Amino acid sequence: MEPRPNPSNYAGSWYPAEAADLEALLRNPPDWPHLPCAGPPPEEILSGAVLPHAGLFYSAPGQAALWNRWYPLKGRAAPEAVVIVSPSHYAGIPRGCLVGASFSRHETPLGDLPGLLPPFGVGDSFGDRDDPPLLAREHGLELLLPGLRCWAGAVPTALLLTGPVASPGEATAAARRLLDRLSRQVDPRKVLWLASSDFTHYGPRFGTGRGGGRPSRGGGGPAGSGGTGSADALRGEVLGDDLALAEAASSGDLHRYWAALKEPSSVCGRFAIALVLAVLDEIFGSDNLGGRPLCCYTSADRQPPPPEGDREALSFVSYATLEITRRDSREGLR
Repeated sequence: MEPRPNPSNYAGSWYPAEAADLEALLRNPPDWPHLPCAGPPPEEILSGAVLPHAGLFYSAPGQAALWNRWYPLKGRAAPEAVVIVSPSHYAGIPRGCLVGASFSRHETPLGDLPGLLPPFGVGDSFGDRDDPPLLAREHGLELLLPGLRCWAGAVPTALLLTGPVASPGEATAAARRLLDRLSRQVDPRKVLWLASSDFTHYGPRFGTGRGGGRPSRGGGGPAGSGGTGSADALRGEVLGDDLALAEAASSGDLHRYWAALKEPSSVCGRFAIALVLAVLDEIFGSDNLGGRPLCCYTSADRQPPPPEGDREALSFVSYATLEITRRDSREGLR
């Protein structure tokens, strides 16, 4: 299949279409609840990250928490390529399957990103099957592209959607297939691996409670509570759950992350995170990885207080940004 450009379908709706407005939002988002941490130690290299993918009014603060920490690179080598892995919000994908597409470039209002194309003989993409229209439609992929272009520049980028996985072993099997294809085109050690995920979707609007279960009839609050008076406390509890999951993921240990992931879950990119952790484990070994959450907040933090008694106050999405790093002395494929 002949590579084609990937259009910016959400410019002008989910984020500004004008370059100046978009760059201002990305580089100078309003204050957000962030976790205190100094700049990265000089010996650390950014290998992977989890970034939120909601409309940029909501996700730009979380994305900026990563990019402002690492860019400019200050002597660190830039990644030779970026791979973004997202869940599919618009079509079901079979268990363990990766869906890719060969895009010649990815359009953004800030300029294009070149596509990372598979070499001859690998197939039409780095995935198990090829579906350009589905990937072009996926906001979980597109919403990371403007920030990537803003801070990292025109780095070759490949996009993938992942289906569910039932175990760390299934994630590892998918990671090995992906690395077998990708390593014929680029050194996987020099790739920045990004998982696209929002965290808990809570409340009547989403039909979910903490951990992805159904909210209680008393308004979605914790046991023994009801109404919007407990909304702040409830969001704090959800953020605590999500921060614990983000800490497990940032360790780089797929098995620790899987143990912390409680099903049913409304973390939409939980399997994308598992795939990125499996990839990094295959490349570097989980013992050589580490990291930290950088921020954790909710959509309610980006909105004015709702009227008293408004049930929508109990519907919100949680966002967490985290980094996964390695040290210079710990490079090398196993």
